[in-house]
Amino acid sequence: MKNIFKLSSVFFVLFLSLFSASNASAASTMTISPASNKVGIGQEFSVTLLMDTAGQKINAAQGIISYSPGVIQMVSIDNSKSIFNFWVEDPTISKDIGTMSFIGGNPNSVSGEKMTILVMKFKAMGIGNSSIKITNAVVSADDGLGTNVLSVTNDASVVVSGTGAVPSTPTTEAPVAQPQKIERIPEIIKNLPSAPVVSVKLYPDNKKWYSQIGETIVFWNLPKDVTSVAVSADNNPNGIPFEFGKELFDGKNIGILNEGISYVHVRFKNNIGLGQISNYKISLDKTSPLDFKIEMVEGLKTDNPTPTITFSTQDNLSGLESYIVIVDRQAPVKTTTGELKLSLLEPGTHSVLVKAFDNAGNSTDSSLSFEILPIASPEIKFVTQPFFSDSDNALLVRGSGLPNTISLISVKKSDGTIATRASIRTDEAGEWEYSFSDTLQNGDYTVFVRSQDDRGALSLPAEYKMVVKSKPVLKIGAFELNLSGVVFLLIVLLALSFFGGYYFYKFKQEKLSNRVFITKQDITKVTDMIKSDLEDLKKAMMTKENFDDKFVLKKLEENISKIDKYIQKQVGNIGK
Repeated sequence: MKNIFKLSSVFFVLFLSLFSASNASAASTMTISPASNKVGIGQEFSVTLLMDTAGQKINAAQGIISYSPGVIQMVSIDNSKSIFNFWVEDPTISKDIGTMSFIGGNPNSVSGEKMTILVMKFKAMGIGNSSIKITNAVVSADDGLGTNVLSVTNDASVVVSGTGAVPSTPTTEAPVAQPQKIERIPEIIKNLPSAPVVSVKLYPDNKKWYSQIGETIVFWNLPKDVTSVAVSADNNPNGIPFEFGKELFDGKNIGILNEGISYVHVRFKNNIGLGQISNYKISLDKTSPLDFKIEMVEGLKTDNPTPTITFSTQDNLSGLESYIVIVDRQAPVKTTTGELKLSLLEPGTHSVLVKAFDNAGNSTDSSLSFEILPIASPEIKFVTQPFFSDSDNALLVRGSGLPNTISLISVKKSDGTIATRASIRTDEAGEWEYSFSDTLQNGDYTVFVRSQDDRGALSLPAEYKMVVKSKPVLKIGAFELNLSGVVFLLIVLLALSFFGGYYFYKFKQEKLSNRVFITKQDITKVTDMIKSDLEDLKKAMMTKENFDDKFVLKKLEENISKIDKYIQKQVGNIGK
């Protein structure tokens, strides 16, 4: 059985609970159907594990199906029609101890009646009774918390008989060998016959106890001198067979034996006389050990992480062989005593299953749920912040907890992987401090701290979220830039300078072009004025009066002076 139960199932339920949140007040039922079965040896039959959520939305379930491996054996599991579409733990059969465990889920909440979880096929192995029990079961509500809403489990029972059983499906197994009649002329010898070598295929080891009960077919070797064989069966280890058969066979079907210890007596006869008797012991026990209860020495709620359980039962026929103890889904532990100290357990609810086996392989089981309480959680008082990935400074974590306990410190990345971890013992006052020298990459982290006492008892974790980043190169007030930020800023400034210079140059060119255009227009106007003054001067020179010549000439001089000043001013303004 896989050792993944509590941690993997807790994380699994927490993961599924993120999908939605709803009321978890309803009660769910887990049922094995049909509730009773009557079959014969060799016959296969199927039962279905069903779920009724009573209107409650669920998203996960887990459990252990327990049965008596000496009477029935689980041969296959079909989850093709299951309400669960992925499995944290695939359904796993442990034939030697008679269990099947599973953890299934569905990220989309499901609700309904008679919903199929699994279909289990069994094969009847021996005459007797077996229960098919649901143990260590949990049904998780889709309420954001993974609340266990299972309130009722309905088990099933199986009765296996030795006669009147017709397999529901054709079998490919070889037929059971039957005694053969021997026809021959016996040899004449001078000695008494040897003791028979007896074998029983259904019970091949005469020192073992068996739980399967069926037709007992006895075979023996048949030397060539044997003329007749006497066979009998009783409870006397020294019984004597008296009735010799008239015909010679190499075996005999003596039928179904009762529970308890029986002896088959076989004796040969030849021409000299009677040989020694072979006594073959057959031990049968189809009754399971008596029902029993598990007791928790420390109580059902304790902060002891390694509690002790006690249990005791009896088997009146073959006797007790051992107990198998399964805590959650940890590996089974075998013990021959009625007391066991459990391995270290995390805080939370746990289940224990104890199966008592007799020497014939029959079993009776009992289960119990209990809670491991956490010790007081520590307090994280200081974590280096800000912490820079490119700095030589160590990450300092400081806090307090229970005196003289161990503080388990782990720094986890946002994806849950552990970046670094350490442990340190608190002082008499409960104070602790640790410096990590590990290099941390940029990103989001969470510091987890748990307390652990000398018994191994754990607290729930204290958490502190932190960010690791590069050390700033430029800092202006609350504004910080690391090296990559500074490089980016310089690139932005260079880009702005380039585009700013370009647009300034373009603006100046447009302004210069506009001034040149205006100046050209003004010069054209002044030139037209001079031309007009020259025309007036020509006309005045053609007159006889000097007054007109002087007036026009003076006007021309004034215009030329204005033009000179204007041109100097405009040329000076072009470059501005």
